[in-house]
Amino acid sequence: DELFYVDLQRKETVWRLPEFSHFSSFDPQGGLREKATCRYNLDILIKRSNRSRAISVPPEVTVFSESPVELGQPNVLICLVDNIFPPVVDIKWLRNGQVITTGVSETDFYSRPDHKFRKFHYLTFLPNTEDFY
Repeated sequence: DELFYVDLQRKETVWRLPEFSHFSSFDPQGGLREKATCRYNLDILIKRSNRSRAISVPPEVTVFSESPVELGQPNVLICLVDNIFPPVVDIKWLRNGQVITTGVSETDFYSRPDHKFRKFHYLTFLPNTEDFY
């Protein structure tokens, strides 16, 4: 769980709960220096490399319901996106061809032993004969 984040505009630590600051500390200026050092080193490594980008691999997509579908009974559609590399994917749920934004959730990317990733997306829905997803 998130304990704090750094407000980059104000360059200060923002604690999720004020009490957390009593148990730990974080120097945002030091963090910003480290970030600048990483960017500097990354630029050097890019210049020294052959500048080839990682090859995108087509993901494997499987969509299934959480439980057997019964008309009028709430359910969840689950979209498993697997074999993702690099870990960048944009998933949208559609109902009757229109993008849905309510009842939607997703996980973070989960790493696999082969250095690829997987991710789950969820859509709560009420099955009826009029809708297609």
